[in-house]
Amino acid sequence: MTLDRLLSETGCRYARFADDFVALCRTRQEAEAVLAQIQAWVVGHGLRLHPDKTCVGNCMEKGQGFNFLGYRF
Repeated sequence: MTLDRLLSETGCRYARFADDFVALCRTRQEAEAVLAQIQAWVVGHGLRLHPDKTCVGNCMEKGQGFNFLGYRF
């Protein structure tokens, strides 16, 4: 299974460019579940997520945004 297929099957929206991606979820619980699936996929393929770039947050709350492709959301 590809990462794109995994992300598509989670039901969340996502954006991907090369080796960077962001998954957009409706709730923190959904985001944590999606992150667990992504983590399992990554480890299963001999890779690892960057600890400083991987987070779950609410981009609608000040200070919880994220950087993606040179932009701060």
